[in-house]
Amino acid sequence: MSQLQQMQINYDQLQDRLTLTLFTQDWCEYRFWITRRAAKALISILDQLMKSNKMNETVKDQEKQEIVQKIEQEKAQRQPMAEKYSSRITRKPMGEEPVLINKIMAKPGEKGTFFIHLEDNAGHSIEFGGDTKIITALNQLLQRAIKQAEWNVDFQE
Repeated sequence: MSQLQQMQINYDQLQDRLTLTLFTQDWCEYRFWITRRAAKALISILDQLMKSNKMNETVKDQEKQEIVQKIEQEKAQRQPMAEKYSSRITRKPMGEEPVLINKIMAKPGEKGTFFIHLEDNAGHSIEFGGDTKIITALNQLLQRAIKQAEWNVDFQE
């Protein structure tokens, strides 16, 4: 299981897909295409995780606001961050191009943690875990990218 260092979700207008990029603490970069169908599935999974961990009660409004501010700061610093990570990424285990997500699985862990498993058609996969802040940040990044894509996908605000 990989430990996340950073995650990004961007909309690719030409492909009409989202790109999920995960950077791990062992300096690997994983890139995935997220289609509308996969985005809907991921939103559903994140909602289920949030409900199962009672994250709506656990994550306070202040923590949510801090996450939003951090996302905005990272957005403003995207180029410097890209330069920082591009000089340190040593491996791209799934290749240079994003792979299409075929399978998404998730399960709650102990004490408010969770695990998410992403897999492509060839069986290449990554599993990562996190806490309420990670899942909230992933959910907010996904919602913002979906809004930018104008996909009209329903999700809880």
